[in-house]
Amino acid sequence: METVACDFCGSFDYMPYLRSKDYINKKAGTFSVVQCKTCGLIYTNPRPLKTEMSAFYPASTSYYVFTEKDLAPMKVLSGIYRLMLQYFKGYPGPKKSPRFIKALLLPYYLIKRHKFALEAIPDYVQEGTLLEIGSSYGKFLYGMKSMGWNIQGIEMNSEAAAACKKVFDIDLICKDIDSVSFGENSFDVVIMRMVLEHVFSPAEALKKINSWLKPSGKLILVLPDISGFEARLFRGWFYGLHLPNHLYHFSPKTISKYLVKYGFRIQRILHHRTDRDFVKSLDNVLSENRLLFRLKYLTKGILRPLLKWLICMLSATGRTSRMTVIASKKDI
Repeated sequence: METVACDFCGSFDYMPYLRSKDYINKKAGTFSVVQCKTCGLIYTNPRPLKTEMSAFYPASTSYYVFTEKDLAPMKVLSGIYRLMLQYFKGYPGPKKSPRFIKALLLPYYLIKRHKFALEAIPDYVQEGTLLEIGSSYGKFLYGMKSMGWNIQGIEMNSEAAAACKKVFDIDLICKDIDSVSFGENSFDVVIMRMVLEHVFSPAEALKKINSWLKPSGKLILVLPDISGFEARLFRGWFYGLHLPNHLYHFSPKTISKYLVKYGFRIQRILHHRTDRDFVKSLDNVLSENRLLFRLKYLTKGILRPLLKWLICMLSATGRTSRMTVIASKKDI
């Protein structure tokens, strides 16, 4: 384990935020999360060394198990979804449809556009290049390729990279971001979904990504939000903590400060509508207090519609614990 300074401002002046344990992989021990007194960044400290971190992940052969549903084509690749992407996000279509179809689809698109943004579906760029960092077994990357993007992917896990090659015939770079180099202005879009919180230095990662992006290129991040309702309610039981694998615990405020510092302009921050974080956090509570087991049945039964409504309302006001951040590289 190592004790580190704040990655954002370099300060060693921090205060305790919470202590918790590994509820995901069930590894022994408790871990500390602190908050920088200077800039407000919340991060795991002390943290495992890079050489120790693999011990806190499950065996790759058990972690990357794919079902038939996992390997099914993305829903956006066909039918009404594909038409919406064609009409409203600039994607090429299999054939030209009558213009009145666009008018008919507009109300449905206005409902679904939030979902497209949350799922990190970018606006299309003709002959565009897209990099996904943390590609897993490649389903999302394959979907982007099928919709016309020139794609590249980075995935540290060798089992996932092998599955991507076998299933989708896509070669991933099997390294961490610190070991990868691309030329300047290589990509129109870079996507990181639930990845930035794992890296040892978000500052170094964002500097690299900024250099890789073309002028006005897009960066799309999906992250837990430590300031969200579920995180505040459940504290050390919060599912999105994922200690000690998550080294940084961002809020809209701290990720915005990072992005501005490293040459990005914030376009949108959207909060997710899934109740998964609430339900999984409650599971963590119940794992230590079996007297409350009936609460689980309530959230899966009569109270589930109420919970979904509550999460939807919190999402609309930017207060759930999972967010998608869309930013663009500042023009020089």
